[in-house]
Amino acid sequence: MIDGFADLLDPGTAAPFRFSHAVPLGALRVARASVHGRAVAVIAIDQGGKRGAIGITEADALAAVFDALVAQPVPLVLLLDSSGARMDMGLVMLAAFRRLLAVALRARQRGVQSIAVVRSICYGGASMLAYIAQRRICTATSRIAMSGPAVIASLEAKEGVDCGDMDVEALLAGSARARLIEHDRLCADDADALRSVLAECLDRLQEPAADALAQRHRALFDRLGRFDVDLPRSPSPSPPWLKQRMDALLGAGFEAILGAGLVRGVRLRGGREITITGIVGGAPLGAAPSWMLAESIITSVRTRPERPIVILCDSPGHAATRADERVLLSEYLVHLAQTVQWATEQGVAVSVWILGEASGGGYVTLTAACRSVLALPRADIRVLPRTVIASVIGGTAQDDREPERWLQLGLVDHVLPSDALTDAAARGAGLPPVG
Repeated sequence: MIDGFADLLDPGTAAPFRFSHAVPLGALRVARASVHGRAVAVIAIDQGGKRGAIGITEADALAAVFDALVAQPVPLVLLLDSSGARMDMGLVMLAAFRRLLAVALRARQRGVQSIAVVRSICYGGASMLAYIAQRRICTATSRIAMSGPAVIASLEAKEGVDCGDMDVEALLAGSARARLIEHDRLCADDADALRSVLAECLDRLQEPAADALAQRHRALFDRLGRFDVDLPRSPSPSPPWLKQRMDALLGAGFEAILGAGLVRGVRLRGGREITITGIVGGAPLGAAPSWMLAESIITSVRTRPERPIVILCDSPGHAATRADERVLLSEYLVHLAQTVQWATEQGVAVSVWILGEASGGGYVTLTAACRSVLALPRADIRVLPRTVIASVIGGTAQDDREPERWLQLGLVDHVLPSDALTDAAARGAGLPPVG
């Protein structure tokens, strides 16, 4: 049994989790059990030689558990001591994690309750799963972030920044993370203490409030202010390259750049208005841009629910800076993904149009819950940004850059050979047909 698995459960209560079909588990361990008499499902990942990394098999098994709990609801306890997704597996892994995040988002939307317990590291995609959960329990040895200290330090060094590993470690520590969210808990790394706090958290799990999205959106805005993170608010006309491409794709309208690559605007197609938002120009998807993209989507849905929403993407992926990790980037990315999920649940067609680079956590965040993904000319889908590949997997990722392969893997739904919409792509995005 995995360390930290059995000692959180009531003795003798662990039993195999029942799936409707055979599900390979890989390094995943799944059981039904009880904690202080409360029935739960529990998942743990054997750290082994990969530091608990989530491979394709484990991602598919996690998705199967979330799916099963929609029909047979009990709270889920996620023991997330993991370095994140196995990015050395390439684009197949990226596609698998997109599927997993989509299923996890739908499960939470449908009332599946979960608590994440983090006793050591929880990086990358694993940290996104932690913040889909309603609550988290951390210890003094917990480290939670989208990017680990080595990645942050490596990028800082390239930019000539004096990087102090201890300072980065302090940012990611469980004590710092637990302070950011009211209901999260910091606990001694002791089996009895963890079981007691876990039982308390299970007793306090509640159905999500009707305005949970709005409450979370306000709380994340307030956090940016507390940490003096400025939101770009000075629009300038979209650059000529973007205007030219959008003129070819859609009719009259405009886009403005608010700074940090953020796009806002309105376009027309067949006399119908379309909300344009997104991140372009090679800007990374940080906490502030994530919040502002969520703000654009929420505003469009609430004020003009008849409008389809197009999210433009030309970004190397999620940001890997101290400033973004200080405010807990993983939660901002999950909030943005949940906002896309919420918009689709309201019946709004949300599509992602990849104009240039898309990779890693940024790609997964934007595409997990959208209606369709279009790859346009010059699209470049990668498992990780070029700048962090060496830091994360110690070499060069063998990404397949053939658009037909992207279609086969489910990374995109349509590939456009030119900046002109086809009828199929337009229908997929919920837009009026060509002509």
